[in-house]
Amino acid sequence: MGARLNIGVTLGIQVLIQLLAPAIVGLYGLAQGTSFDIAVLYLRITCSVNGLFYAAMYSFDSFALGAGSPRLVLANSLIDAFAVRFGLAFLLSGALGFGYVGIFVAQAASPVIPALIGGAYLRHWTRSHGVERGK
Repeated sequence: MGARLNIGVTLGIQVLIQLLAPAIVGLYGLAQGTSFDIAVLYLRITCSVNGLFYAAMYSFDSFALGAGSPRLVLANSLIDAFAVRFGLAFLLSGALGFGYVGIFVAQAASPVIPALIGGAYLRHWTRSHGVERGK
């Protein structure tokens, strides 16, 4: 239930950010131009569907921590920050030549694998403890 609430609130915020990205960037004093356009693109990419994965990842990690699995939380954090974000940023921005857009995409993609791992842990935990979902 908590993950659903977290994802729902995050979805609402992401819709607002997508709709208001230029206005949000304008609040920081950037004038129209290249920097402004890059900042809007950054918000549009990094505040896209990845926020839903972040909401799920942090909800599942909080559950895992409370269930006594801090190593899983540590592993998920390392996967998010280093394996996916850093690895993909290096690959996309440098080796594949996407530049700063590659870094933005790497940031956006980083919570996907940890969220899936966290969801799998929750399913495994509920099954192994005889807990019915939604009860």
